[in-house]
Amino acid sequence: MRRRTMRRRRWAIRPPPMTETPNLRRLIGRISELPVLPSVLVELLVLDPQADSYPDQVTELISIDPGFSLRVLRAANSADSAPIAPIVSISAAIARIGTVRAARLVLAGGVVRAFVPRDAWERSLWLHALQVGAMSRELAHANPSLGVAPEHAYAAGLLHDVGRFIMFQEAPEQLRDIDEGEWGDAAGLLEIERSVCGIDHCQVGAMACERWGLPIPLIAAVELHHGTPGEPHSTDPLVKVVRAADLSMFPSSIPGQPSFAERSDAEVDATLIPSLPAGIDHDARSLRRLIDQAVIEADAAARHLHLAGDL
Repeated sequence: MRRRTMRRRRWAIRPPPMTETPNLRRLIGRISELPVLPSVLVELLVLDPQADSYPDQVTELISIDPGFSLRVLRAANSADSAPIAPIVSISAAIARIGTVRAARLVLAGGVVRAFVPRDAWERSLWLHALQVGAMSRELAHANPSLGVAPEHAYAAGLLHDVGRFIMFQEAPEQLRDIDEGEWGDAAGLLEIERSVCGIDHCQVGAMACERWGLPIPLIAAVELHHGTPGEPHSTDPLVKVVRAADLSMFPSSIPGQPSFAERSDAEVDATLIPSLPAGIDHDARSLRRLIDQAVIEADAAARHLHLAGDL
């Protein structure tokens, strides 16, 4: 099967500033021991969604893995899809729910499999990741001049906080203290993470993605989604899309904060619009429409992934 792919190569990440702590030693060890992502996921991440062969490629890849096949069959036979008769084949299931949705379900399910949420707190982290993935896709679709494939944007948004999942596995109590601490923006979060762990989740996530051999644009989006002016990839279109999506969904990662979907156009215009990267051009009303749609998509994905309880 011939595949057109995102350009992939090893990315020599700039050595990040680290503070030696017991947590840092455990985190670095954890990254070196991360399980390899299922080959199906890696293949999905590098497919070209614009290729004519994309539907056939996705069907072939999903059919390889029984677990992923079962997930797609369940989605196709769910009440949301409401089939007239039971669907029993992978090709029919994908035809029912759509190639793009099937690929997103498998991608999200595969990453959840690698980092199984153990409680409501970790499920809330996953819901935020799903929201940023959905919002990244919406923004890529709404800003075609950036040249970012919506499904590549979804993958990068979904993985943008993978460093937090790794950190929670190694230092859960300290990370809960961080989330309950006094911070109200990304800079405050990163500062507390570095003080507790000696490193922040952007750096951890980028190291993990590099270990997995993921495409360089995706690694850049994970490392730079909170913004690092002057970095070689800080102005990459995919970085901009994921950064804008995370800003749009960031309140959902702060305990007790109302989301932008719950705020007025005036609040969105005053607090969110000025922060968007160049090239992401929306007024408050159009951006809130995208946010609303992304929340709906993320909630549906959370239900299919059994992440919706106790959130």
